[in-house]
Amino acid sequence: MLSANLTQKEVDSPCNHWCASGHQAPMLFQEKLTRFFMVSTKDKIQGIFCEPCLIIAHWIAAQQKVRG
Repeated sequence: MLSANLTQKEVDSPCNHWCASGHQAPMLFQEKLTRFFMVSTKDKIQGIFCEPCLIIAHWIAAQQKVRG
């Protein structure tokens, strides 16, 4: 059985909508309030990221798996 190498948990918006990717996230995303997630790994690396950044990160990871 596979174990998750990272976890995501929805959290309240950080001060000024600041994303751990290094930018201020938009107030709205897809006509809804932008959601934020605490992402952490088994190595205890963690950060609070906005939903648009996570969508892009998941897409990049999927592309890397396809390319091998």
